[in-house]
Amino acid sequence: MTKLKEAYYAKKVNKIIKNTSAKVTSDVDIQSPEWIFSLHITNKLHYDRERLQRLLNHWPEDKVNSYLTTLFSGSSLKDTIQLAKIDTIVAKLKADLEVETDSFEKDFLKENLDYFVALLEDDKEYLVLDGQHRIEELVLFFSNKTVFNPTSPIIFQKEGESGNIDVKGKYEDLDEDVQNYLYKNTPLM
Repeated sequence: MTKLKEAYYAKKVNKIIKNTSAKVTSDVDIQSPEWIFSLHITNKLHYDRERLQRLLNHWPEDKVNSYLTTLFSGSSLKDTIQLAKIDTIVAKLKADLEVETDSFEKDFLKENLDYFVALLEDDKEYLVLDGQHRIEELVLFFSNKTVFNPTSPIIFQKEGESGNIDVKGKYEDLDEDVQNYLYKNTPLM
């Protein structure tokens, strides 16, 4: 367990009371753009455009640049991407279905189970709950389809070298070390 989780549970967990009606649990993971990009391009993410998501209207250029500036300036953890692991949902629905006695609730659980099983059969791993715009902008940037014009300067330095490296423009035009850093080391929550 991470120190953040330990601190949270030390303060928040009441060992006397258990909420038996709780239906949702969550964990916070720190991942990289490489991880989310890989899930997206291999079609492991499911975007439910009818039930869950707002319509995906591409962000205007100023909003794209604002998001990427936040992302690459060291403030990337202020924005989240929320994913639900589909196999975990399926397991929970199956367990709930086994103990449910109300026929209306059973029908509801079965309908949901069928929906999520179909996603698994379609090789989806995660349901995108929130962050579809952020994922889209990450994918576009790392696919060289966005010209990044930061809203404030983003300057990197290579260890052992003098001078600054301005982070702007297309991903493919950046210094290779900067590319690797942005792709593999930018933390995403």
